[in-house]
Amino acid sequence: MYGKIFVQIFDGSLYGQWEALVTFQQLIVLANKDGEVDMTPEALSARTSIPLDIIQRGLAQLAAPDPRSRTPDEQGRRIVLLDSHRTWGWRITNYTTYAQIRTAEERRAYFRQYKREKRAKNKADVHNVHQPSTDSTNAVVDTDTKTRTTTTARTAPPSWLGHVCDVYERHYGAGSFPYGKAGKTLKPLHDAGHSGEEIASRFDRYCERLDDIKYLSLAKFKESFAAFADGALPTTGAKNPGAQMVANIMGPPRD
Repeated sequence: MYGKIFVQIFDGSLYGQWEALVTFQQLIVLANKDGEVDMTPEALSARTSIPLDIIQRGLAQLAAPDPRSRTPDEQGRRIVLLDSHRTWGWRITNYTTYAQIRTAEERRAYFRQYKREKRAKNKADVHNVHQPSTDSTNAVVDTDTKTRTTTTARTAPPSWLGHVCDVYERHYGAGSFPYGKAGKTLKPLHDAGHSGEEIASRFDRYCERLDDIKYLSLAKFKESFAAFADGALPTTGAKNPGAQMVANIMGPPRD
């Protein structure tokens, strides 16, 4: 089992209730993917080596209503019984909320690191390939055709693409948006009458369903654009019946 504990746990309304804090930490670590801990207090005590009386007091405090809690669900209770017909086995009420925060943060951090490494590699490759030469024999001049090379100024990206950029960089970090590639790939959607706001909204839904940056594909998003309209996909979640459909749309990892 694995559970990430947010530092806010020490700064909220559990402050001063050390039995509740200690017990809550054990529950987070032992919970399954749905935030459930199907164990008796005695089993919790034996598993964690924490005295049973501390576990019992902590459970009682966590199960009590708390109007000062950050999470108002279940009247501020941190845990609720899995089954009303027994006195043990609990579900952490805000487990899914914090798990989603953790997943989004880790995905953005992973993407930022991925882009940093990729930019560093590309910079090294360019430096090695395009070193300026001082050997006059390496300079090639086309005197037969008298070809003249001109440099054109880079034009500003279209305004509609800025909406997509905002969503992209919110998910994957500032400076990560590939303007040139995105403009070329997504322009047919805009030419077909879809606004920048609409394209960005659907792209946001697409990004939310990616488990890893290696699955990101602007071309794949364009092909499956209709699938990410309002109401086209069910809400994400561990028991989402449309998860396989989304996986089929996104396809295998891209190179």
